Amino acid sequence: MGKKFRSLLDELDSMIPERDKYTVLESRASHFIQSGINLIKLIEENFSPSEADELTRRLFNSLRGRDPKKFTRKIKQLKESQERDNDK
Repeated sequence: MGKKFRSLLDELDSMIPERDKYTVLESRASHFIQSGINLIKLIEENFSPSEADELTRRLFNSLRGRDPKKFTRKIKQLKESQERDNDK
């Protein structure tokens, strides 16, 4: 890189305020929570109340246990069940 280009990058970098860990955490948590709310709405709109309750419960358990398989396993079960019902 040329000296002018590097100088320009350094100048731009100095203009961006440094973000502390609290700001980063707050921002990421806010996006995560909003995404979770949107996901729960999607579940409630597309599944029966009992299925939605089970999926929501599994979603929270997956987060708590840090194991996405708990949630995806139920999705696969529901999908297979629907496919069996459609074949009848």
